[in-house]
Amino acid sequence: MFIVAGLARTSLGGSVIFSDFETPALDGWGTDSGPVFPTLTQSTIGVTHGSYSLASTFSAPNGFWGPTSGNLIGQGYRSAITNAQQLQFDVTMNSSNLNGGSGTYDPTNFAQANELALEGYGHDSSNNVINMFIQLNFTLAGISDSSPGGTNKGTWNGIDGTRRLTWDLTQFTVSGLQGTNVGGGVTNGTTWMQMIAMYPGITDAKLTVVEQTGGPNGDYPHNYPGGVGPTFFYDNFQFIGSNEVSSPPNTLVVAKVPIPGLYVATTPNATTDSANPEDQRQGIETTNNSTPGYAWAYSGTSTYAMTITNFPSATYSNFEAHMYLVPFANNPPTELNPDWAEANIIDFSVAVNSAGIANGQFRYKAIINGGAANENSNLLSLIVVTNPTPLGTWTLTLTGDNVTITSPNSNSGSTNMTANTAANNFSYGGLTMYLGCQANSTNNIGQQMVYSGAKIVNSGVTTLSDNFTTATLNTNIWRLASEDPNGVLQIPPSAAYSLTWNLPAFGFRLVSCTNMSVASTNWHTSALPVGQFGTRGIALIPSSYLATNTFYRLQSP
Repeated sequence: MFIVAGLARTSLGGSVIFSDFETPALDGWGTDSGPVFPTLTQSTIGVTHGSYSLASTFSAPNGFWGPTSGNLIGQGYRSAITNAQQLQFDVTMNSSNLNGGSGTYDPTNFAQANELALEGYGHDSSNNVINMFIQLNFTLAGISDSSPGGTNKGTWNGIDGTRRLTWDLTQFTVSGLQGTNVGGGVTNGTTWMQMIAMYPGITDAKLTVVEQTGGPNGDYPHNYPGGVGPTFFYDNFQFIGSNEVSSPPNTLVVAKVPIPGLYVATTPNATTDSANPEDQRQGIETTNNSTPGYAWAYSGTSTYAMTITNFPSATYSNFEAHMYLVPFANNPPTELNPDWAEANIIDFSVAVNSAGIANGQFRYKAIINGGAANENSNLLSLIVVTNPTPLGTWTLTLTGDNVTITSPNSNSGSTNMTANTAANNFSYGGLTMYLGCQANSTNNIGQQMVYSGAKIVNSGVTTLSDNFTTATLNTNIWRLASEDPNGVLQIPPSAAYSLTWNLPAFGFRLVSCTNMSVASTNWHTSALPVGQFGTRGIALIPSSYLATNTFYRLQSP
């Protein structure tokens, strides 16, 4: 495979095109919730940008809902959303297509795409769930319609053809949301865009165009020839921002993926959990926290292991990889900084000194003899072992109150915790295991490390084992525990190359082609999933793509 890292064309001022349906993948669009789902396909009807549009066809009676975008944050549009003031797209409604592809749609019936739903899912800085859903109709959202007279407001009303709908996104606020945890400091006037800017933990954002047909003569399937329902066509979805920030020149960087595994990076984006980015905790935590097999087996032997395969150099001394073990009786911990917040915790960390020697350190905090817990600054440090390098498998083993930590080259150290501490403070029914990193100094912000394994063995039985080789994080085992979700990325062994680019990249999309000698119209939106790691956009190229010459560039529009 030959890859061209091309320079992007100039961005359209204030406009970010995020969907134009130029590949069969439909830019990730599908169906999400709603009482009836439409079928989505590519079409050449109603094209206003590129060569294809999105056709949305109902195949069941009383259609209500419509097409839903893919995860716009996962596709790299977080910055475009947070700078947006309006949403704009083109919709085509023709009588024959509304009538199932032939004949004339009865004018006593109605067809409309005049409601919009915006969604956001993730967590706030305290790891509380955010489940945001805002749906407004054309009256509340201030829609404008480019069809003749401008009074149709997303309805057919007997006028065939394409019209451009413009939605005022500032009207989509959290006021009156039901069952939505939006964290502290959020007023009823906070918009969808502001929520996504305020909470980096919102990692999934979508929009749905709500379609509806019906009327006295619109009873599907009796009045549709061939059993085909009404079809709407969409194209050229854009975010429009009144205060769009200019993007710096963008250049793709192509690199061979050196090591698969779980990449964890420190970033400049601190949240309310830490006022300073150097204190930011980045990482993951177990989800099956109540599994007894995770907890300390006081009457037997419990071993917890982490394998590190990449780590910053001695230039970044005190950069820390850590394993937190948090026991609980009833409710598992939810905070991102349990080393500070929890009364009972094991903190097993690895860092290098200025000479490049790795130090593994065991510390713990516990409520002893009914007294107060030791504060974070006074975590009891009982063991330190060294290793020539931070790379390899580090283990912590507990037998009763005895603790042993072992470095990759088998250096070990042991001690006893205060009598019965393990039994009274760590042998509960559940335990949460955290893996992550912390910068600890401003010099280390932006550095990253790689985990290639984690394991828990209780009395000879392996209760957790993950080598981080799947395409994405195994959510049956882990979830994010990261103050900046863009600081965690899992790269599977199937990834051969990475494409990265600087952000923000307003108005740009990753496009590809297999033959650069043909016209520029041969460039189409790449099918590669696009995300963000640290402060850069990223797409991973699997090794299966290497059999075909493919060229990539950033392009706008």
